[in-house]
Amino acid sequence: MAAEVNEKPTHQEETSLLPSSLEEKCLNFILKNMWGKFCKFMEEDISNRENVVRFFDNMLDEDFEADVLRRHSHFHGRLSRNIVKKWLGKIVKLYEFPKGICPNLLLSHRMGFISYVSHLYIKKITSYCNWRDLIVYISADCISTQKKVVQKLCLLGMIEEAARFANDFNLDDEDWPIDLQQERQRCLNEPLQVTEDDLLWSTDDEESDEVEDSTHPYYYFPHPRPKILMIKNKEKFQHCIEHLSHPGSIVGVDLEWQTLFNSETNRDSIALIQLALLECIYIVDVITLAQILSKDDWTHFFNKIFNSKTVVKLGYSFTQDLNIIAVTFPFIDTKEFSNIIDLQTTVKKSSNVKHKGLSGLVEQHFSRPLNKAYQISCWERRPLRKCQVIYAALDAYVLLQLHKVNLNNGEESSDPSSVSLSDDSTTIPCDCDETKEEEKSVNCDIDKNDLVCSLDSDKSLKQCNNSPISPHDLRVIVDTMLQGLGWNLRSVGVDTFIMRNNQDHKDAIAFASRLGENKCFSVSSQNVKEQLMEVLTHFNVKVKEEDLLSRCQICNCKTFVLVESEKMHVLKEVKPSSSSTKKKSWISDPNGSDAVESIPDPDMLFSSMVTHPVNKLESYPVLENEELIDMDTALYRSNGVAIQLEHIPNTLFAEDKIFYCCISCGKVYWDGCHYKRMLKQFHSLMMMRDNQQ
Repeated sequence: MAAEVNEKPTHQEETSLLPSSLEEKCLNFILKNMWGKFCKFMEEDISNRENVVRFFDNMLDEDFEADVLRRHSHFHGRLSRNIVKKWLGKIVKLYEFPKGICPNLLLSHRMGFISYVSHLYIKKITSYCNWRDLIVYISADCISTQKKVVQKLCLLGMIEEAARFANDFNLDDEDWPIDLQQERQRCLNEPLQVTEDDLLWSTDDEESDEVEDSTHPYYYFPHPRPKILMIKNKEKFQHCIEHLSHPGSIVGVDLEWQTLFNSETNRDSIALIQLALLECIYIVDVITLAQILSKDDWTHFFNKIFNSKTVVKLGYSFTQDLNIIAVTFPFIDTKEFSNIIDLQTTVKKSSNVKHKGLSGLVEQHFSRPLNKAYQISCWERRPLRKCQVIYAALDAYVLLQLHKVNLNNGEESSDPSSVSLSDDSTTIPCDCDETKEEEKSVNCDIDKNDLVCSLDSDKSLKQCNNSPISPHDLRVIVDTMLQGLGWNLRSVGVDTFIMRNNQDHKDAIAFASRLGENKCFSVSSQNVKEQLMEVLTHFNVKVKEEDLLSRCQICNCKTFVLVESEKMHVLKEVKPSSSSTKKKSWISDPNGSDAVESIPDPDMLFSSMVTHPVNKLESYPVLENEELIDMDTALYRSNGVAIQLEHIPNTLFAEDKIFYCCISCGKVYWDGCHYKRMLKQFHSLMMMRDNQQ
């Protein structure tokens, strides 16, 4: 019981964290989504920083939340626990608090992951053995989690599974109903039978003469299967380096890592590094070797293989692997890596056929997908199960087969020195090429520096230049040839209407004539970032961090529905009845509607926009409840718009993220690399502006 007491403070401790005025202030920050002001407050009031974190964490507890809402009744029904959870996660990450300071957040993450893997098991996407391993691993040191697991399984009607976990966790019988107690006794008398999935990896499994079953639905090794070697000591580690660093080698590279749910470690770390040659596959056991090898040993390993210009490394979606390498080995400079071919990028550039992840690419070339049942697996357990090792080895080996096929088809450069991994090659959105082609196809006799029109009717140009305004106080129309500028203006919170590709450019002249000369602005630069800075400087717009991504870049809407990972995964598996929704509609209409008849008349648009009172514009996005979504169809109940789920990687569902779904066009956003890039661009933009001033 001691573990449970440590994880959850007593009620007396909870209620004395912050004075009522500070509680009110913190809740207001969340309600109005004033992240920038909150960060400033945290910087100024360092003494209360930890108490604020504990307060937000306790808000995830139902009893504590009820007490707070009784003290601040005007917040009742207006606060979303999802938003509190999102803010708390950002605070912990920003100020590097240990996970142990937020037991409720940690418990929520654990239960979210357990719900996700249970969903995989119920849908028969993963095996019973793998599901049990994961739940035991996640719940091992937390009595609260163990009890919640048993309760959840009982609610799902999985009584036998609940009973077996209650026995594994050695929970007290008197805490549970009589039928579960009886089932626990029956399970003790009838232990689980050992299946093929339960078999552990041994040295006898390194070589195999097994013949592939041609009727099997998943891709497998060719016969005879390459040798699979588990590297767990220094001698084998050095032999592995010598073999793989031979000039001219082509190595398939993949990583497996474990999402950590203990209170001591904040970051995930690598469990295995798989390095495949055609004749042999090395599985580097990072967890075991971490106790044996020094920094110099690991530096030598990465220098000889990953930094080598004579060894070609094949990866798939390798940016994520680079990030996790940098976290696990902070003394390794991943920028020094060379000769890495990211098959995801090269295939995307050379082929118009779309595929869904590595498994989809394998199915496209070999008619059978990869078996992803062990993608989410307990990679920290030792010894590993045989099925885990086979899965890990095959993921690296199949990259060699794909590379060979692409070379034969002439889809990829055969000169390793001409292919390298850069930030740009792995972060270009999949829609960019199509967008550029669409823009090139537009015949236009108006120069690219045409028009940016401010529709701020309540402030004159002189006033805007004299005193700074918020992005939400500025409303603009941009010409179709400046769509990139339009999307960037939206990304910093400016209300932006982008003229459509098929709209008559005389409409731009009509808008300009009605607004007057002092409401029009012609950008001089050809660079989108410089154009953005021109507009913000000209109209004296002061952008804050909370303004970033406060609008949908696709349709300009600023109302989002928050959806948790588990429910988003359920939505992705739904086939909506309106699946015929046109793709890329935002290319023809960057404002969210692709119907030609919906193009507004300039007089009507001008009238409707300039009469909108600026002082009523909210300075933060509107966040709605996920109940607005029909979970059976993945459509919004109010307007029938389909949630755009096809581009969400399945790996995100295990990370307990919060997804933001635009209520107008269905575009889905989440905190990830895009937000980090936006933040970086924002800071560089502000520095550029300060230097000019």
